[in-house]
Amino acid sequence: MAFGLLLALIGLEIGIRTVSPQGLVTEFFRYEETPLGGPGFRLQPGLWIPGAEGGSINRLGLRGPEITQKSGAHRVLVLGDSFVYGAGVSTSHSLPQQLDQLTGDSIEFVNAGTPSYGTVRELAWLETYGEQLAPDEVLLGVFIGNDFTDNLEVASPQIVDGRLFSGAAADDSAAVKNARVWLNSLHLYRLLQRRSYGEPRSAGIWSESDSMAKSDKQEAALEILKTRFAGRQMGRLAVYVPARGLDPRMDLAYDMTRLGLEGIFAWCREREVVLRLVLIPDVLQVEPDMLRRALSQAEEPAVPADYERPQRELMAWCETLGIPCLDLRAGMQAETMRRSHSLYLFGDSHWNAEGHLWAAEQIQRGYYLDFTQE
Repeated sequence: MAFGLLLALIGLEIGIRTVSPQGLVTEFFRYEETPLGGPGFRLQPGLWIPGAEGGSINRLGLRGPEITQKSGAHRVLVLGDSFVYGAGVSTSHSLPQQLDQLTGDSIEFVNAGTPSYGTVRELAWLETYGEQLAPDEVLLGVFIGNDFTDNLEVASPQIVDGRLFSGAAADDSAAVKNARVWLNSLHLYRLLQRRSYGEPRSAGIWSESDSMAKSDKQEAALEILKTRFAGRQMGRLAVYVPARGLDPRMDLAYDMTRLGLEGIFAWCREREVVLRLVLIPDVLQVEPDMLRRALSQAEEPAVPADYERPQRELMAWCETLGIPCLDLRAGMQAETMRRSHSLYLFGDSHWNAEGHLWAAEQIQRGYYLDFTQE
């Protein structure tokens, strides 16, 4: 009987993976350690991530095909974290690919985005691999939501079965880590998690512009989902501490972010490579409803938050260093209100395909008008 039940569960797992795969592409990320002195970890070279939101990882651990010897095209390394990588959307919908499609053949964009990187690790990657790619330009995407705090994780995370474990999770036993990896790899488990609170959708991109009428039960389920997602963003509220001296940990996070930025600037300057920045806003900065939900679940702050501080300080640093800097926050807020639906994935803090395209259009207009595709 137990054997029959096991076979049934295996069959059900295979069926769910085939008919209704659960989760975003991030569930399939696998990492490996990089050589001593490198950034510590990178995506496994040669990895194939299944599904429409997946694709191939090349021998440098970057998303997309192998990078060939540089031709006459102006080469831009688009450096960043999972936003630049394009977590949750197909390779063709990612920011670098969208930029490639908007501009002419005389410019080439290379997707150098790696999930879980912050500015400090991006600098380490650039110092390890950047020179062999011979870029003419580096376009650095700084995600406000967690790049500051990611810069606090100086030590390399532990890698178990290709999965990263850092912070408190790194202290768990190997058995617990392996159990988490195994359990979260089961599509049946993730489906049951969703059904337990009535999620009215399968994996994929959802927006409130969907024309399908929703029942009262579905609307209630959506409210639960939005509130739970907002609750998971509460940790990001720390980056909006209004001034130095109020939170020593965030003071260090801001200092490390500036050091990473200055290091990338120095690397580019030494090689006469152009550096440009684009500031990627957090969903809490763009969608007032999501911020309201997060604040309703957070402890009462001692002082009011400053939701403009990260961008303001980054813009000031860039002005001091003479780096062009494009802030997408205000434009994305206005565009979200105009469309009346989110430019972020539902239940996730990354952009959906519309968000990547909109951002690419703003960057193309701000930086690459001379390379407009006819």
